[in-house]
Amino acid sequence: MTWFNRYTWGWRALILLLLIITFMSPWGYDRIHVPAQYDCTPPFIRLEGDFCGTPLPGIWTLFVSFGIIFTTIAEAADVTFPLLLTRILYSLFALLTPLAILSSLFILLFSRGQSWPQTRHLKLLGLSVVGGVGFLLLVALLQGPGLFYIWGAWVYALLALAAFLVETAVWQSNTRFG
Repeated sequence: MTWFNRYTWGWRALILLLLIITFMSPWGYDRIHVPAQYDCTPPFIRLEGDFCGTPLPGIWTLFVSFGIIFTTIAEAADVTFPLLLTRILYSLFALLTPLAILSSLFILLFSRGQSWPQTRHLKLLGLSVVGGVGFLLLVALLQGPGLFYIWGAWVYALLALAAFLVETAVWQSNTRFG
């Protein structure tokens, strides 16, 4: 029995806490035009050239993705196909991303030594990693430079990937020895 198997509740609770903290950290920014000769006063930071921005938390991505879905459906006739595809993918990836938090909470509350919640947890963590990486790639495509300011999304995606790898190792050791 490994250390991970003995202290599963503790490290799962720690991962859940870190996922929640990174979900509340900066995932995007609200850009405003401020000419370069003027300073950006807090909470705004200088992003690039004539633009300042205020950091927005990860929960913001959920609200924006719901808004994008509804506006895309309402404006489907007026939108070109590449823009429609980008909006749908952005929304889909943003909606997949918080699955790691929900799955970690579920497995902490309802696992009780059963193996079936762990396999579902692995699947949801995998979807969350795909959503997080896809979200980051689409944000990089849409917003360009300035990805440094959305460090919360990077940490969230890396943490979800680390949780997926650790859970996979624990699941393999449980099925091998148990």
